[in-house]
Amino acid sequence: MKNPIIVLIREDLRIHDHPALYAACQEGHVIPLYILDEQASLGAAKKWWLHRNIETYQHTLQSINGRLWLDKGKVEEVLSRWVKNTNAKAVYWNRKYNPDIYQRDRTMAQSLSSQGIQVKTFEGTLLLPPWKIKKEDGTPYKVYSAYYRSLRKEEIPKPLPALKRIEVPQLQDDGMALNELDLLPSIPWFHIMESIWDPGEEAAFKRMSSFFTKRLHDYSEGRDFPGKGQHSTLSPYLALKEKDPIRAYRVLF
Repeated sequence: MKNPIIVLIREDLRIHDHPALYAACQEGHVIPLYILDEQASLGAAKKWWLHRNIETYQHTLQSINGRLWLDKGKVEEVLSRWVKNTNAKAVYWNRKYNPDIYQRDRTMAQSLSSQGIQVKTFEGTLLLPPWKIKKEDGTPYKVYSAYYRSLRKEEIPKPLPALKRIEVPQLQDDGMALNELDLLPSIPWFHIMESIWDPGEEAAFKRMSSFFTKRLHDYSEGRDFPGKGQHSTLSPYLALKEKDPIRAYRVLF
């Protein structure tokens, strides 16, 4: 087996337009790895939603010959262990811009690079990296309308195609089972939520399509009145990046 590439899966549980996963799949064996960050503070509803979406994502990857390995702990320590145990040659991930996570990722990348591990990061969260669009003096925009006008002048990348097949290695370490992440509450209060929210990338796309075709034209007036049902109801999917921004942008523009 050739040395694999670990793709650090985070809030990007999708196979459409997933730059890090797509790039790794062009090069050989891939280990999609989700590490539950025990330092992160997650509410009970977010944990339930995460559990259901990881479960759906596992099935999605299995449908294209792949799988998702799971683990939990301090991200940099767990990732370092996986790199060592799998003899990975590289680690890829889509960037996150939360200041603490962004700085941790930079430190993590420097540490891996110093060990001879290739690190590649990708834009899988925004239409364009935040440093791409700035004012003429090089400072960030502070007014949205001015920023938006500048954005519309930029060339937005086309979405990457959905992955059709993933080549994954045979590993001795199966990682953790989903239930071992302890995301579901002991009291099953979430059954009503399960009757309303369908997890997964395809469910996100269906909701987006429904919003664009049926409710978007009334959104500007209806958004201030929740009872009118004009909202997109996409926020849970956007929180886990199951709906990629470029794909949504291309549907509109």
